[in-house]
Amino acid sequence: MNWIKDYPYIAHRGLHSSEVAENSEKAFSLAIENNFAIELDIQFLQDGTPVVFHDESLTRLIGHSSNISEVNPRFLSYLSYKDGQSILTLDEALELIDERVPVLIEIKRDSIENSDFKNFLQQLSHYRGRFSL
Repeated sequence: MNWIKDYPYIAHRGLHSSEVAENSEKAFSLAIENNFAIELDIQFLQDGTPVVFHDESLTRLIGHSSNISEVNPRFLSYLSYKDGQSILTLDEALELIDERVPVLIEIKRDSIENSDFKNFLQQLSHYRGRFSL
């Protein structure tokens, strides 16, 4: 984590506000514009797809009573934050960040299926930017 000295500011869940959803495309774009490293949270969908989302439940951020782990990838496209933005997959978030600032990744689950963790590592292995888990 040598990059930490060069990036004393880490945007926790991106640079979000009451108008900009946490862990969202806009929150990450604002962090990048301000040259802040980004901390993001990972949860897993029903099929093991890693998505950038903090809470286990969709209630607080989406207004839906399900848990994120109950969502299948096709249904994900129908969900949006209260500000209208979509929930990002890990791949989409890393593509957006595009190595411009370091990323601190927090997996929010206490236990992870081996296949989910392998999928997570597979996706992360293609990213060439600076990151820490």
